[in-house]
Formats: sequence, structure tokens, C-alpha cells
Amino acid sequence: DDELEWVLANTDERLLAKGEYFIREGDPADRFYVVLDGELQVLRSFDGKEAVMGTTPRGIMGGELSILNATPSQVTARAILPSRLIVFGVAAFRQMFAAAPPLGAKVLQIATQRMQGFASMRQQHEKLAALGNGNRANATIGR
Repeated sequence: DDELEWVLANTDERLLAKGEYFIREGDPADRFYVVLDGELQVLRSFDGKEAVMGTTPRGIMGGELSILNATPSQVTARAILPSRLIVFGVAAFRQMFAAAPPLGAKVLQIATQRMQGFASMRQQHEKLAALGNGNRANATIGR
């Protein structure tokens, strides 16, 4: 109960209309969120091309990697349905690990999984790019 009270006292609720952006790639890492209702689409750029990373339905969180790594947002998040979020600022996010340890542990678990997923996607993208470049080089050599 104390942890829930702390979360409610240290967060804000944010409503997003369909199509509204919550954060864009390159924005300052100044918020962490949990989707209470609705759904966000998460996009990320690879070599100038935007790729859909997935969606964040009810109960899914985001923004933790940029805050933990002290980097600008690595993704764009846009509402694909009217959405309601609970939003932590950076100070509340950092305090969460002491004030609500179970939530902090879950955030770290998800952050680890996402970092592994991003690394895997980057490797796949690089392999595909290398194959594409190799095919162009082979086609040119064969002419």
C-alpha cells in the first residue's frame, strides 16, 4: 500500500489522442511511462529508415533505457489508440528503486531484455545490409 501511494504521489497521468506522439527519437530522456489504457506504437530509425519495434499495450512500460543510459530517447512512441499513461519524471524514476523495489526490479528486468533485443535487431539489420551490399557488388562485377 505504501509503495502504491508513493507511485500515485510521484507520477502524473497523461492522456493521448489517437495519432498523438508521446516522445520522439532524439528527445531528451526526461520521462518513464506505463500504459494504463490504450496502445502506443514504438518506432526506431536504422540507417535513416523508420522501423516498427512493436506496440505497448496496457501494462507495458517505456522510457527506462534512455534514462538509465543518460541518452536521448532512442525511440518514437505514438498513440495508435486513445491512451492513458502514468508518467514518472527523471527524479521520481530514480527514487522508484528505493521507494517501490518490486517495480524497480521489474524495470531493470525489462531494460535488460530490451537491450538484448535491440542488439539482436541491430545485428540482423547489419547482416541484411551487408548481404544487400554484397549482392550489388556481385551484380556489378558480373557485368
